[in-house]
Amino acid sequence: MSDRLYVMRRHAVVAELDARSTSPEAVMTHATVSGVKVMGRRLLRDYGSLLGLLLIGAALSLLSDRFLTTSNLINVARQVSINAIVAAGMTIVIITGGIDLSVGSTIALAGCAALLVAGSSGTSWA
Repeated sequence: MSDRLYVMRRHAVVAELDARSTSPEAVMTHATVSGVKVMGRRLLRDYGSLLGLLLIGAALSLLSDRFLTTSNLINVARQVSINAIVAAGMTIVIITGGIDLSVGSTIALAGCAALLVAGSSGTSWA
């Protein structure tokens, strides 16, 4: 027999109790989580990325007076647009079950082909 009682929750030891003087109520107190803690963890798990993005946006807008300008937001939207188009296409491919991991090489090949066509037509890309 052991004189220690370990209470575990979600694969982790949350309490170490004396087996002789421990009541079932004490074990249940350590084994269960209060509703507030569960709700806080669930909200952080579900909305943690959004919260982090908002915090970064707030910090950058406080550090720079040009961050929330129209021209900067349009520039960011232009830079994100190609990734958004690829992500939408990949989402459809993954949902239909045809996992395709060659997207990066296809984008690189399309970029090289576009530059070759633009170079042969006399367009300068500076």
